[in-house]
Amino acid sequence: MPEQSITLDAADATKPRTDVVYLDKYGKIAKLTGELGTPAVAGSNTYTISTNFAAGDTVTFGGVVFTCTASTQDATNFVLGVDTATSATNLGTALNANSGINNIYTASASGAVVIITEKAAGNGNTPGNMIVIGAGVILSGNAVQSRTEE
Repeated sequence: MPEQSITLDAADATKPRTDVVYLDKYGKIAKLTGELGTPAVAGSNTYTISTNFAAGDTVTFGGVVFTCTASTQDATNFVLGVDTATSATNLGTALNANSGINNIYTASASGAVVIITEKAAGNGNTPGNMIVIGAGVILSGNAVQSRTEE
């Protein structure tokens, strides 16, 4: 066969597709350009602290219990803040310090809101509810569902 060439459409790193290059019935190189896919989506959720905690309150997330304390900040305890924004920051810090949580999620805080996001997009780890026992009140936002690449 004589040497032939064909030009493929430029790749898109955020929307993968599969192109097929083949020989047609006349022995000429032909192409079939695939449809652009959609990128994977990381699951996430927001949790608004509407009523501040009291020392001794517990927050359960992902099967892990976090206790609100007067002074201990570690992987299962968070310090009671002077306001909901400080408590949100401290809870986010405890979530990130806990290996059972931080293997799957990243937590951050903005004002009185804790944001939890799946680390590996599309793994099906949409963050679930936070359960509070005590004086504190947390309202869950609208979760973004984890979705695989298509």
